[in-house]
Amino acid sequence: MNRYTLPPGIVKVCAGLVQGAKTEPYLSALCTAEQMIFDKYPAGQQDEAHRLAAAIKVNVKHPCRPSVATLLRQFDLNISEKTFRRYKREYCYTLALEAGLIPDASPKR
Repeated sequence: MNRYTLPPGIVKVCAGLVQGAKTEPYLSALCTAEQMIFDKYPAGQQDEAHRLAAAIKVNVKHPCRPSVATLLRQFDLNISEKTFRRYKREYCYTLALEAGLIPDASPKR
């Protein structure tokens, strides 16, 4: 089990937040999760990071349809399905953490 694995109930709450968050602290949590994606891409590839964030939001709201392969083609993303799923897990984990749905498990300094 990797660090970004969440219980199914938390994933469903994350889908609800992506679909209809309108108040704080949920809007900030959405921005932080999206920023996590942007931070992983170099400055010259921010357009692809925006497309990836949009594809992840669609997949979080509707996990079965369209398929990941369809999303990759639709949003013109040059990553593998495995990489897409890893980014999605990280996005959901960050969203849940920032929204206060799960405790912070990072090591304390």
